[in-house]
Amino acid sequence: MGHENDMPVDPRVHRINTIPLIHPHMVTERLSRFDHPAWITAVSTLIAWGIILAVVFVALFAVPYLAVTLL
Repeated sequence: MGHENDMPVDPRVHRINTIPLIHPHMVTERLSRFDHPAWITAVSTLIAWGIILAVVFVALFAVPYLAVTLL
């Protein structure tokens, strides 16, 4: 039987048990499918709802809690 290091090495991997080396062009190629305006709208909607929920949480829970504990 051969040794563990006798296995063929994938040229995209720097060393065994490391993160594969990815060319920046491959990243932009993969992310190009998210260039559609619908993705920007979806992300913007999630961010806006997150901000709204944070404000509501602070107004309904954090402010009353601080008011009760500080009195």
